[in-house]
Parts: sequence; structure tokens; C-alpha cells
Amino acid sequence: MLGNYQQQVFESEANSLKITDQRRGRPNLSEEKVTSLAREVLSVVANRSARLDDPVNGAPIAEIDVLCRALICSDDSVGHQIIAKAREAGASPEAIYLGLLARAADQLGEWWNDGEATFTEVSIGTSRIHSIMRSMKPLFEKTCWQSEKAAFFASVPDETHTLGVKMAADLFRRAGWEITLQIGLTKEELISVIAKGGHRLVGLSAGGEHSLAQLQELVAAIRAKAPRTRILICGKLVCLDEDKSKTKVLSADAFAAGIEASVAELDRLWDEIQSEQLAT
Repeated sequence: MLGNYQQQVFESEANSLKITDQRRGRPNLSEEKVTSLAREVLSVVANRSARLDDPVNGAPIAEIDVLCRALICSDDSVGHQIIAKAREAGASPEAIYLGLLARAADQLGEWWNDGEATFTEVSIGTSRIHSIMRSMKPLFEKTCWQSEKAAFFASVPDETHTLGVKMAADLFRRAGWEITLQIGLTKEELISVIAKGGHRLVGLSAGGEHSLAQLQELVAAIRAKAPRTRILICGKLVCLDEDKSKTKVLSADAFAAGIEASVAELDRLWDEIQSEQLAT
């Protein structure tokens, strides 16, 4: 697709992506790191529960292709412009996240798997999706202030697939939840934060089977240090484990494959917590 312009793209995006060795003027991002960034798009589940009256809901694949090409082109403003136009047309933040950005991430992942996009291009596209999400942060302030629901969201230690959990945190905040999000902490740091913070509801995101061992250790440690905490497991690991043959080893309270299922499960767990508190 844009493979012949790989070096040009690297040079034009050096400042924003911080992947150029300034002393030598060459890309210094290892293939392992680029692969990890590219694989992140595979962990995003494009939930289709956006408002039916949103212009981007059910956008044809051709429009998603246009957005993907914008996200990996040499001009880093083109993707932002497409999202800005969607907002001007009346698209809600939820619809932009789920109807455009998540679907674009999925499409980039398919291009990468099919050899239609390079590691470099997909990592650039993923970085720009994160940039768009950061620019939209003010739109995800609470719109349901009567709620006091609170949860702690985190990625599994050493997990590089963080796009999904960041989207989930923003969407839950807009729905009125108090969400504490932590990414990149070690197991010991996570346990300390959860136990000392008194978090009763924890959502853990795992990008695939590679996170299973770490996740199993983390859940066991939370059970030991904070036995009253409810734990939800979500992410690509759950999506791929349809027969629950892998996740059955985890002593979590709930599992969810996407945003809609996560909402239902967290609401259920929150109600359980409230019922316990009323009974004491």
C-alpha cells in the first residue's frame, strides 16, 4: 500500500512518534517493538452499540478504508480532520470511538495480517488513534452525575495492547462511572494500589493468550490481598476463548468480550457490592 514510502513516513512522523535516533537520523524502533505496536490493533473489539441515529454508526467499509489510509499517510492531520468532520456532522463521542476508531483499528490489523500494510504503517496508525483519543478527552466528562459507581481499570503487567482498555475507561466515565485507569504497572505495584486504595471493583484487560500466566498470578494475588474485591476480565483473551477452556483457570467474578458485555457485568457486580454493604 504505502510500503515504498516507508522511510518517508518515518522521517515525517519522527517528532510525534519519537522513533528516530536524532544522532543518526535513522529509525531506531526494533522490529519486535513495531510488531508489538502493530499487534495492538488486533486486541480491539469493534462493538456496534453506538446510537442508531449517529452518522458514523454502520459506516460502510469504504469509509473505514479512507480513515485507515488517512491514519497512515505522511500528513498526521488528515485523520484528525476526518474525525472533526464526523463530530461536526453530529456524531457522538461513543460513535466515533466504536463506529470509527475501533473499526479502523480492526481494519489496520487485517491489513497487517494480509500483508497490505507494513509494521511501520500500522504502528503509525495506532499511534494516531491514541492521539485522536487524547484530543477527545474533554468530551468524556461525566454526563450522568447522579451515579457514584466506581471501578479500577488496569492492563495486565507487561501488556502492550492498551487501546481497548483506554477506550473502555473513557466510555465508562462518560456514562457516569468514576474510573481509575492504570497502565504499565508491575504486579506488585498493582496489588499495592488496589489494596491500599480500597478498590472493590477491578477490571483487568488482557490482549491475548500471552497474558494468561501473568493474569492468573495477578488474580490470585488480588484474592489474597483484597478478598472482597470483584474482578472482571476483558479483552482479546476473552474474545478468543469462546469455549472458556483457557479462562476457566482464572478465579475471576466475570468475563466480558466487548464494551456492551462489560457494562452489563460491571453493573451486576456493582449491584452485588451494594447489596453486601446494605446487609452489613
